[in-house]
Amino acid sequence: ILLGAGEELLLPKGVQGRFGAGMRSDGRNLIEEARARGYAVVYTREEMQALPAEVQKVLGVFNIEDTFHDRPEEELREAGLPNYLESAPTVAEMTEFALARIGGNPNGFLAVIEEEGTDNFCNKMNASGCLEAFKRADDGFVPILDFIDANPKTFVVTASDSSAGGIQVSDLAS
Repeated sequence: ILLGAGEELLLPKGVQGRFGAGMRSDGRNLIEEARARGYAVVYTREEMQALPAEVQKVLGVFNIEDTFHDRPEEELREAGLPNYLESAPTVAEMTEFALARIGGNPNGFLAVIEEEGTDNFCNKMNASGCLEAFKRADDGFVPILDFIDANPKTFVVTASDSSAGGIQVSDLAS
């Protein structure tokens, strides 16, 4: 199960996808390759949630680059855009979806889960986006903790992939 964005990296240069044009220079269309290998390809939260439980191979492509608008909040406000795409599932929804399909594997499983907005919004000095991303990341732990409650031998590792150093607290009085 692969869920996220990055349609541009899955399509050949110049090939129009659901959200925009591809940029691959090797000519490969990885979306069509996934379909040929039996993957169901979905593009929205509703399409993902409508898949029958027996569908195990899923490629979710929820936007051209990210599931959020990677811009400062002033630019988003001016453009009338929300921080996140409304059509894309949240990290919690993707986590719950994936765990329902892989959690019962008798051989175990590996899930890599990331809320990228915590990096990008914070680095763009987008306070509302950063706070929303923190909340979404926190919400993403709910299905994980529920899974652990039901499967106490689950091993979980958490880590940061960057320092997201945009937000700082300063003493302005000095």
